[in-house]
Amino acid sequence: MPVAQFSTPEEAANKGCYLPTSENEGGRRWLNFREKSALATRMSSLRRLTRRSRTVSGRWPNQSHEPQAPETGTPSRSYLHSSLPPTRVRSRCLSFVLKRLFPGLYVKETYGVFLAKSFARLRHGGRLVFIVPETFLFIHRQQRLREDLLRSGTISSIDIIPSSLFPGVNFGYARLSIIAIDRLPPNPEHRFLVRHSSSIDELTCFSRRSFKILQASVLRRHSCAFPVEGVDATTAFIDSAPLRLGDLADCVTGFYSGCDSRFLRACSPTTKGSNRYAALDHALLFDGGRTPPLDGIRSKRCFVPILKGGGHHFLKPLTWALDWSCTAVEHYKSDPKARFQNSRFYFKRGIGLPMVSSTKANAAIIHGESLFDQSIVGVFPKNPAHFWFLLILLNSPTCFRLLRLLNPSANNSAKYVRELPVVLPRTEKRLSTVSAKAEAYVTGLASGAAPDPTVEHFFNEFVAELYEAELGAATSTFDSSRQRSGEGS
Repeated sequence: MPVAQFSTPEEAANKGCYLPTSENEGGRRWLNFREKSALATRMSSLRRLTRRSRTVSGRWPNQSHEPQAPETGTPSRSYLHSSLPPTRVRSRCLSFVLKRLFPGLYVKETYGVFLAKSFARLRHGGRLVFIVPETFLFIHRQQRLREDLLRSGTISSIDIIPSSLFPGVNFGYARLSIIAIDRLPPNPEHRFLVRHSSSIDELTCFSRRSFKILQASVLRRHSCAFPVEGVDATTAFIDSAPLRLGDLADCVTGFYSGCDSRFLRACSPTTKGSNRYAALDHALLFDGGRTPPLDGIRSKRCFVPILKGGGHHFLKPLTWALDWSCTAVEHYKSDPKARFQNSRFYFKRGIGLPMVSSTKANAAIIHGESLFDQSIVGVFPKNPAHFWFLLILLNSPTCFRLLRLLNPSANNSAKYVRELPVVLPRTEKRLSTVSAKAEAYVTGLASGAAPDPTVEHFFNEFVAELYEAELGAATSTFDSSRQRSGEGS
């Protein structure tokens, strides 16, 4: 990608900044006045952010993972501008520069950029106190920044508070975290304090639940995620589980048309949200006796079922259908808003787990003639013998509790679902027996039978029994390690 270098941000905007007319053409045009002004404003903000940095493409805050003394020397005054499509100059220009400044950092989250730069500017032995969303403590996109902070600094404390403590601020389900970190080499035995507070009084008087975490142990966790609810035998089991869902199944994100109001149809007027969409003419529904072609259906019966959202255990009735004509498929593949992703799993039998978590576990079968949309994580077992057991597992309270510990946020992305620890039945006979019972139960539901709480309770107890044996062993190991280390609660 061509890069032009200027001595000031104003020069970058006022001198011959050119942009290609398209990604595939060599033609160029000059920036208009509005684009120049927008670029100058953003580059001026970037100058304040990068002031006194050694180089605009330098490491952040220190890739050697050793604390540094205060920086000295003449700061670089270089500013970069890249040749980018003019339609996205407002966002992609700044994103390109920030990616050079902070390689490996997720720059779309502004707070991460400021946290990284603030820590880099911190004097040796100085302390930084920063307020960030609680999701920073475990979201996988911020793994690189968490790892660098853990290796280069000593965390003093983390306070987790509701956002509503700040007047006029309310993130709903999300909370905030106050991180205090010193720029000092971390001691291998150092433990920092985590406190949960729901009011200002609890925050100032330290009257709520608190616990200590060994800083070095966070580095050994998946994605360097902080155990915000504390460390116990269950979290130890999650961290050390030998078998995970990603070993047994492909976990992928689903499809998006780019314009559901145009291509999506409601199969029934009682479907939630159906008043915003056209009704399906069931005569146009594709024949379910065969698998729809990936490149589109050439006949008039071109609508295929698509699984959306959750709210149902094991089996979800047909509520939505999508236009899968050849013309529509061409649109899905070319429209930048559409997501024609993981297409090798389209029209395959699998298990759909809602990406937005609810108050209890629910997963439903993705039938072989159906799609699944981007609000669903599709779970496709690699071994067909595991299908019915995984369907039971993903509908169990045990699974729900483990997923909440893996990712306390509201979204179950495919990356977290892959990390779910799995305990299989010890014998093939037990696996085949419970699989046959699950298949018979779902077949009855498909025939119109009512859900049976007794059968579902049996499935939940079966899964709980499997995990209790493993958790018992993890508890013994965890207690022994705590006694050896002398760790308090």
